[in-house]
Amino acid sequence: MVKNGFIVLLTILVQTAYSQTLAPTLSEALLKVKVTDLDDNPSEGEIITFKNKQTQDVYEGITNARGLFEILIPKGQTYIVRYRNFGYDHQYAEHEIPDYKGKLVSKINIKYRLPSKTVLENVFFEEDNVTLSSGSYQALDKLVELLKVKQSTHIRLAAHSDSNGDTKEKQKLTVKQAENVRSYLVSKGIAAERVDIIGYGGQYPMASNETAQGRAKNRRIEVEIVKK
Repeated sequence: MVKNGFIVLLTILVQTAYSQTLAPTLSEALLKVKVTDLDDNPSEGEIITFKNKQTQDVYEGITNARGLFEILIPKGQTYIVRYRNFGYDHQYAEHEIPDYKGKLVSKINIKYRLPSKTVLENVFFEEDNVTLSSGSYQALDKLVELLKVKQSTHIRLAAHSDSNGDTKEKQKLTVKQAENVRSYLVSKGIAAERVDIIGYGGQYPMASNETAQGRAKNRRIEVEIVKK
């Protein structure tokens, strides 16, 4: 299956003998997950979630150095599979665990490439345009979680503005915005040296500055992977 640039291979196996640490039960299947990049290199520290469509229960795993993890998950249910990207959960597949009467193992091989740069959604500032709004904390906390499991990853925070106002003041404003986002990440335990910052002012618009909608789109924080 290919969706949104991601390749997901789903396999169901029925077994009677097991060598893994976890073992399936009569009510729970053993879900064995493998995550690689598009060149089949294992992806460490990937956060994958499985949300039960019926009960809304969520099951989560984090890949090890070999790109693997195992979890137990109830049988006879359909799950929404999501991956974590820069603090956001993105849906790309559904996976059904059949209600098999015996013990069941399900294997899922997931291939994808994490984008090198993306816009941080749901990051807002107060009326002074530099103080982080509390409405930003949920999105930033997920970014913190990702950085904590990907401990070798270094990022750059780039702040952008619209073109209204003085060019130099806009550039200073965006530097302060990036600094405040980094300060929040540091307050949550992320080392400051892992987070570079830059403020671009209105140099690189994503949309027209002639409309309110365009200006709002141009006011943004981007996060870029500097080192994986």
